[in-house]
Amino acid sequence: MNINPKQIKLIKTIIGKMGIGDDLYREMLENRYGVNSCKQLTCSQSTEFVNYLKDQANQSGLHFPKASMNRHKHNNLADREGMASPKQLRKIEAMWFDYTRDTDEASRTKRLNAFLEHRFKVTNLKFLDKQTTSKVIYCIGKMLEQKPRRAC
Repeated sequence: MNINPKQIKLIKTIIGKMGIGDDLYREMLENRYGVNSCKQLTCSQSTEFVNYLKDQANQSGLHFPKASMNRHKHNNLADREGMASPKQLRKIEAMWFDYTRDTDEASRTKRLNAFLEHRFKVTNLKFLDKQTTSKVIYCIGKMLEQKPRRAC
């Protein structure tokens, strides 16, 4: 899914308050995402970029609360040796959200788990080990590259 107007406005607001020039802003987009306009970002990329900008702003003394795509989801699965971290699980879900056309969470989760079982022989996201997690992220990333973009 592509970025929505609210996210564009938020990025522009943060960039403006931080005093980041247009050249540096576009360089940041190019280096991080391979695009030259925030309008080319997906929804999850824009959330990630906003959080990055807010971290930078907070370090320089400006304070912005972080955007959340359910930051605490999967935290109960933390500290499992050799297994995917909660952050990795949230990343996979965000990438899958960008990929799928399902609008409700239950359908997305069901299809994601079916995809994981078919491709990686893992019946549920929470059973991913670190090695398989990297493969899943890579695979969904490639699928996103090949998928035509659509609006949020």
